Amino acid sequence: MSDEKVRQLDIQINSLKIEIDQNIKEQAKLEKEVEAAAQLLMDRMRANYMAGSATWLEVLMQSQNVQEYLMRMELFSRVVEHDQKLIEGLEEQSTKLVALVNDLQSNRQKLEDQQREATAARNQLYSQERELKQNIAKLNEKQNELDKSTQAIQNRMSELKKNSAAYVSQQERLAKELDALEAEIAKAMTDRPATPPSGAPTSQGEKLGFPIQKGANYAVGDRFGHRINPFTNVPGMHNGVDFKIAWGTPILAIASGTVIISRYHTAYGYYIMIDHGSGMFSIYAHATKLLKSVGDHVKRGERIMLSGSTGWSTGPHLHFELHIRGSDGISRPVDPLKHIPLP
Repeated sequence: MSDEKVRQLDIQINSLKIEIDQNIKEQAKLEKEVEAAAQLLMDRMRANYMAGSATWLEVLMQSQNVQEYLMRMELFSRVVEHDQKLIEGLEEQSTKLVALVNDLQSNRQKLEDQQREATAARNQLYSQERELKQNIAKLNEKQNELDKSTQAIQNRMSELKKNSAAYVSQQERLAKELDALEAEIAKAMTDRPATPPSGAPTSQGEKLGFPIQKGANYAVGDRFGHRINPFTNVPGMHNGVDFKIAWGTPILAIASGTVIISRYHTAYGYYIMIDHGSGMFSIYAHATKLLKSVGDHVKRGERIMLSGSTGWSTGPHLHFELHIRGSDGISRPVDPLKHIPLP
């Protein structure tokens, strides 16, 4: 219900109150008139009673003739009739005024009830309006937060796309580097003669040793086989076994042979590859320092490098590989732990 409706009800109620007050005053005035007329009649009747019936006889007997007598009788009758009609008229009007006042009072009560209902409805409407404004403010606040979150997500998505592109590019680069390393190792093996040159020590008939200096603490980490590369997070083949050791731990040749690779590579860091003859090769990677050069001849148990964490490494360790020639004449990586003794 609108404020205009409430205002109109207030005007109607005030107008009705004025009308009721006027009718009440008029009613009181008429009631006094009725009461005065009735009192006058009562006084007249009382006087007649006190005077007795002889008074009327005296009035009538004083008539000079019959005509005057009849006239006096008519006048007396009319006075009585007039008083009676006056009383009845006043009573009737008073009764109507009472009924009118009652109706007006009832109407006023109804209008006041409507006004209370309208006021309550208006207050409820104001309350709902305030609540609505509060909810709208909260919704606007939430919308602003959502807009900020959306913008942050869009910025993050854009950043992720850029990072994703950079990640893919990096993975492609790492894959190429790893392919280049494997090609380098494969070429080094295929370029070696079937039999070692004269004077070069070989491991023929020699028992294989352990690649870590005796007494050094170590732990076996990732083993030979398929795994998730901890550096690239890409599944692939792990061609050797990782030994967790301290920085600078001496690394030993597992058998006699000739150093055919001694250099730094992005993937293996500083690493050495030894040809032991008869298609057997060993690889030692992630050194902090190389102690042998290409062409050097080494014996079983001889120091060839110091351990470290160069190249693709997550901590100091030795990556060790063992390649053995198969029946098809091709040397392939095998599980080192099945061929070398663990102290």
